[in-house]
Amino acid sequence: SSNFRGLKVPGTPNHTMQLLSRTTMLHVAFIAVLSLARCRSSTVKTCDREEPELAPLSTEFLQHGISSEKHSEEAQVSPGAAWRQDQVVTLTSMMTLPTGQEPRSMHDVFYHVHIPKVAGISFGLDAYDVLHAKGHQMISREGCFARPGLPDPAPRDRLVMLRNPAAHVLSMYNFCRYVVNPYISEVTGAREMPLPDNFHDYVRHWTQFRSEGWGGDFKPLKAKVHPFGPVENMIRLMRIAAWQAPPFALVGDQALSERDWPDLDGGGTIWHYTQVPFKSYVPINFQSQRMTCTNPMHFPTEVNMSLAFQNVDEAFHVGVIEVYQSSLCILHAKVHDKLPAFCDCTNEAKWKTFNGHEDNMEQNMVFDESRIEKPEELPHAVRILVNDLTDQDQRLYAHAWERLVREARWVQHRHGVKVLCDETQPPMYRS
Repeated sequence: SSNFRGLKVPGTPNHTMQLLSRTTMLHVAFIAVLSLARCRSSTVKTCDREEPELAPLSTEFLQHGISSEKHSEEAQVSPGAAWRQDQVVTLTSMMTLPTGQEPRSMHDVFYHVHIPKVAGISFGLDAYDVLHAKGHQMISREGCFARPGLPDPAPRDRLVMLRNPAAHVLSMYNFCRYVVNPYISEVTGAREMPLPDNFHDYVRHWTQFRSEGWGGDFKPLKAKVHPFGPVENMIRLMRIAAWQAPPFALVGDQALSERDWPDLDGGGTIWHYTQVPFKSYVPINFQSQRMTCTNPMHFPTEVNMSLAFQNVDEAFHVGVIEVYQSSLCILHAKVHDKLPAFCDCTNEAKWKTFNGHEDNMEQNMVFDESRIEKPEELPHAVRILVNDLTDQDQRLYAHAWERLVREARWVQHRHGVKVLCDETQPPMYRS
């Protein structure tokens, strides 16, 4: 492990630690506020025992980023872009990619389209290590594929991770129910429906909302919901302090204003859902929505799937959580035109040497017995509701999987190393 100002941070590279120096103390205060608020709630059992020592890294603070898009020459030199032509590095290793793309360039700045609850923190940190070694910069934002929000460094390439839709919906609910519930409870009005206490009711309500044509623009207000709410005030203070520095911004000490709150960090974090039912993530084809929106808080009644497929095809890199290590190895091949030893999936000993980031705010928490961890634990009736809510995300996931398989074959052809040993798409529910 690495030592950082007396704190043990397992497996964290030195250059990554430089980015985290600003957020370490913020994390401690943030966890303290949430823990204090959570102790007042009977919904989460975390206060009747001595808390373990918290890891110094906050997943909500440590986003990193990358991503990609084919840019026209005109778009590459758009006015005001902090970019020079000599910063473009030609990716000759991309010339034979079987995705239908022409030889392309890789920009110096990458944008990680951080879809919430899709390993955004872990992948961002791992991808940062890959890109930083080549001198590339990046930002990570919970915004739309089309734009990263304010400030917007352009041009940029995009990276994105997708996830099994059933696991994604379950993870969104668990995060809202057990981790940020103090915030959600504080911004929920007395006459508003609270976040359901169980996952079944959560998806049942959202299924009804969808059948009634729910949708629209739910961008939050600039003003706080409760001007004197201790959790909301602390969240805003800490998030703004974190968002004005890397990895959220390219330049440290970039002053951000609370006046821009609705657009900060892409404008689509959990802290922006104050106008949405239950003040929680929206489980209606959430991944497809982020791949097609221009405003992350606008939820259409129907997603433009043609655009979603197009953006998957045009992204510089699309990974899949269920084959996380393989996804990262493909990124290695694109950026470095070579592979680390841990990328050979046919060599079990080498494969197990992979030491990626596993940053998770929930790792030191204790939950009540009603929490469901895996999609296969869901009863049949609940699975039907989840399948209905994620019908378009399932198509998106299948499309991304096909691309990933093609690229894994390209890596094997180019480097003689098999990075994906099972090309079968992972099922929604494992038996």
